[in-house]
Amino acid sequence: MEKPLVSVLMPVFKSNPTFLKQSVESVLRQTLADLELLLIVDVPGPSLDKSMFDALEEFKTDRRLRVIVNEGRRGFVEALNAGILASRGKYIARMDGDDVSMPHRLELQIEAIEKEKIDFVGGWAHVIDEQGGILGRLTPPTDAQTIRRVIMVHNPFIHSSVTFKKSILAHTGLYNPKLRGAEDYELWMRVISLGYVCVNLPRFVLRLRETNDSIVRGRRWRPTRVSYAKSKVLGVTKYGYHDPLSIASCFAGPFFLLIAPKMALKLKSLLRWFKGKASAGQKAYPFGV
Repeated sequence: MEKPLVSVLMPVFKSNPTFLKQSVESVLRQTLADLELLLIVDVPGPSLDKSMFDALEEFKTDRRLRVIVNEGRRGFVEALNAGILASRGKYIARMDGDDVSMPHRLELQIEAIEKEKIDFVGGWAHVIDEQGGILGRLTPPTDAQTIRRVIMVHNPFIHSSVTFKKSILAHTGLYNPKLRGAEDYELWMRVISLGYVCVNLPRFVLRLRETNDSIVRGRRWRPTRVSYAKSKVLGVTKYGYHDPLSIASCFAGPFFLLIAPKMALKLKSLLRWFKGKASAGQKAYPFGV
C-alpha cells in the first residue's frame, strides 16, 4: 500500500464491540478514501479480546485497517504515541473507539487545511448516549484568535474531532504521558504557542459518545482535572500564555477540582459551547446520514 494521505489513530482497550464496529465503519466509509486506520490495541490480559476482533471481522479484507497489538497495558497516551510513530500519512486524525465520524469529516477537514492555509482543524459534535440518542451539541469556538484567547480557560478542541499536519509534531514533540487525561489539552497549548494556525470547522463532524468510562466526564474525572491544572501551569511558565485571562485561569486551576462534570457542562453552556439536552422523544440521526 502506498503512503496514505491521512492516518487515523484509534487506541483500543476493552472496547464495547458494538461501539467499536460503528466507529471503525464510520472511518472506513469516509468520502475521503485515501487513509489508513491504525487500531492500537492494549491487551487486557493473557489473551486477546475475541469479542472485539469478532466485531472487526467484516473489515479484515480492507487493507487500510492496521492493527497494532501491545502486550500488556501500556496506556492510552503511550498507545497514541505508538500510533503516531507507526503512521505513514501526511496528516494525523484522531478517533476514539466509541465515537462516530460523519461521512464527510476528513474530506472537509483536509480541504480546509490545504485551501485555507491552516495547520490544525477540529469541529463540532453531537453528544450521544450509549443508545445513540442525542444529549446535546458541542460547538466550541471556530476562529484561531478566539481559540488562542480562551485555551487557558478550557480545552477548545474535541480530541476525537481533530486532524492536523503530522509535520507539526517534529516541532512540538508527542503527547505527554505524565498528563493523562489532559494529554491533548497540553499538546494543543504547545502547538498554538509555536504559532500554528488552529481552528474548528463550524460543522458537526462527529458524534461523541457519553459513557461512564469517559476520561473527562466519567469516573476518572478528578485525576484528569489535576492534569489540566498542571497543564495550565506549563502554559504560563513554559509556553508564553502571559495575558491576564491566562494567568487568572492558571491560578483558578485547583478550584476546578471541586467542580463535578455536570457543573463543567454548565460552564460550557455559559461559554455557549454546549447546548442540550434533547427532548425525551428525540432520536439520534441514522448512522451514515
